[in-house]
Amino acid sequence: MSLVSKPEDEVLGILRKSEVLNYLTWRERVGVFALNKGGRDLLQREETWNMFCRIIGTVHLLYVPNILPTNENWRRIFFEMLWPLRSMWKGEQ
Repeated sequence: MSLVSKPEDEVLGILRKSEVLNYLTWRERVGVFALNKGGRDLLQREETWNMFCRIIGTVHLLYVPNILPTNENWRRIFFEMLWPLRSMWKGEQ
């Protein structure tokens, strides 16, 4: 059974459990979701951005809260808080 024919929740669950996204570049991660309309719809969901926050936190050693702060959304936390800090531990080049 292909991922395309599964409901969106199941696809997101499979991607989260398999941890395959942890080993891709950010361009490749987003590319996985851009493959079809169902994937693009997943990019609009909070669960997807929560997963992206967890990935960036793990890969770049950044703190990610377990519970979404009041009046926030995961996409905003990803782009405004985590994305700018992703190179924080690299040091001087």
